[in-house]
Amino acid sequence: MICVKKILSNGVLAISLTLLPLILNSIAVDLGFAGFSFVQAKAVNQEVEKSEAKYKTKKSYSLRQQVFKDFAKVQEKTDTEDWQGALLVLKSIEKTKEAKYTSFEKANLWNYFAWVNYSLEKYSMAIRYYERVLNEEQLSDALHLGTLYTLAQLQFVEEDYQRAIQLLKKWMTIQPIIGAGPYVLLAQGYYQLNDMEQS
Repeated sequence: MICVKKILSNGVLAISLTLLPLILNSIAVDLGFAGFSFVQAKAVNQEVEKSEAKYKTKKSYSLRQQVFKDFAKVQEKTDTEDWQGALLVLKSIEKTKEAKYTSFEKANLWNYFAWVNYSLEKYSMAIRYYERVLNEEQLSDALHLGTLYTLAQLQFVEEDYQRAIQLLKKWMTIQPIIGAGPYVLLAQGYYQLNDMEQS
């Protein structure tokens, strides 16, 4: 009796293993993967793993809560367009807390300084602070790209067309999508330098 049960159970197991590919294929068809073998699935999975290896992860940065609170005080002033008040708050932060800030936090501090000076139409000061942003090691892609483009625009305002072109071309090498506006700006820069061929 035990021998018969063993034969039957082994037979059922053998039949089950034999039918497994058919069952799995039937399930795959039901899920919309008709004609898709498991060998193909493994190959696709390997291709996905290879393509994922091509992309590098980037470190993301964030502001600590106290720094965020410091910047909120600046934001209160800028929201009411009290640019002088914002500048005073920024100078206080720079004097008392800047040394404790991370590179990313400093980059944001310099960005605030630049923006406030820009709003006060102190373009040369804004340029200096935007340059300081770019000198920091820890920059988000958005801050880096935004700063490069703004700096290029400010160089146009200051009529330093050569530097504006240099910054704009650098921005264009790392900006994934470029509209018509930057090309027009670049052409204007070349035109101002009397480089008609490039414009």
